[in-house]
Amino acid sequence: KHKAGDAAFTYLKNRGITEKIAETFKIGFAPTGGRALVRYLLQKKRFQKEDILESGLAISYSNGFSDFFKGRLIFPLIDHRDNVVGFSGRLLDEKTGFGGKYINTRDTLIYHKRTHFFGLNITKEAIRKKDQAIVVEGEFDVMSCFREGITNVLAVKGTAMTEEQVNLLKRYVSK
Repeated sequence: KHKAGDAAFTYLKNRGITEKIAETFKIGFAPTGGRALVRYLLQKKRFQKEDILESGLAISYSNGFSDFFKGRLIFPLIDHRDNVVGFSGRLLDEKTGFGGKYINTRDTLIYHKRTHFFGLNITKEAIRKKDQAIVVEGEFDVMSCFREGITNVLAVKGTAMTEEQVNLLKRYVSK
């Protein structure tokens, strides 16, 4: 809702993502500047530099450190217990960003890509009720299905479904 996120909001609208869906999935925006989150965590929240780096929210350079996610839509990665465990960032302008189109929090003490689904925290009740889960590739696939009323959907984090993800999903569906 901040002016810095206008381009991100326009991007979402162009992809057919309504404000309600963006709020449901808690979509945000990381400005291009590069140190806004680091400054906030250091100065306002009094976190230690080492903890910020270990969390995967910042990267270290020879002359300091900066935000890991820059100029990206931010998708919080929320586990099935409603804990934010990491983030995925979608680059808005592929000419100005580093890394791939999508980057994710690296594996940390609390986030392991191989054990996580995007959207399960929101869709788990629909998955239970229908005793069926539709597994898709990414965040926009989940939100597009959700927009069309298909709410028993989730996305893998990574290129393949893992045994850990299957075991987690078996908690919600019998087949």
